[in-house]
Amino acid sequence: MAGEPGPGSAASPGCAGAMERVLPMLLVRIPAEETAQLGPRAQLHRELEALGSLTAAGSLQVLSLAPGSRGGSSCCLQGPFRQFLWEESQSSTLTDKPKLVVARDDYELLVYEFVLRDGKCDTALLHSCCGRTLQKLTEDQRVSISFKSLRILSFHNDMSLLLINRCLILRLLFPGRDSGIQVLDCLSLPLPAQAEDRISDVQLCRRFLFVLSTLGQIYIFDTVGGMHVALVDLALLRGDSEQQEPTSISSFTSLKVSWDLDVLVLVSSSNTAVALNLHLYFRKLLLMPF
Repeated sequence: MAGEPGPGSAASPGCAGAMERVLPMLLVRIPAEETAQLGPRAQLHRELEALGSLTAAGSLQVLSLAPGSRGGSSCCLQGPFRQFLWEESQSSTLTDKPKLVVARDDYELLVYEFVLRDGKCDTALLHSCCGRTLQKLTEDQRVSISFKSLRILSFHNDMSLLLINRCLILRLLFPGRDSGIQVLDCLSLPLPAQAEDRISDVQLCRRFLFVLSTLGQIYIFDTVGGMHVALVDLALLRGDSEQQEPTSISSFTSLKVSWDLDVLVLVSSSNTAVALNLHLYFRKLLLMPF
């Protein structure tokens, strides 16, 4: 017999807002033999029940979580790989052939298609772009650069946004299998010279790129035009901190931004998390005397 909803439950009349914040969850029991093959860096496909994982050795393990497919519907791609992203599609019809883009340590990009059907997982290589070809594509845009780092920012509708050397945005199109890779855009970010070697993390949220620096600043760029649109000075947060021992602004190693661009969460090297309301921050900044 179900219990009556209490005053703090989602069914309580005074908690309508709490009910709206309930998120759907996917609870799947993965067999122990398959769990042992997964690595620490994993990403779940948003529409399909498929899990991708990078192992400690850099291999890519893809596992289907669909009912009735576990226990054999997995495949492994030998790396070493350093990063991957599932493709996000705006198509209204889902397919059982998800795609992902993966980057190797030598800056090679590969696009794979996975066929998850009838308890099987098959792969097909759609595109391959070695580091030398990728550099040639940037040179064709009249940009001469020696690759030092590569980060995949997004992959949707056959388009991928890359961050090269933490200061160059490259937008690529991966068309049909028989067509070559095309460059749609190439933009240099106006990042201060003293910050180029002090970047600890970046995140793309919608069209805005958030760049976290160990100098205690977060630079925000518009990836459509490459314009610097805002700056968050973490030193200004010290006065608002309620902690007795506030976290050093240089110790933040990663950041996450909410989809509505309202909340930003910073995580330090000691696993301390700090949340920042961007709306309140910029409103208070406007009221500060100059």
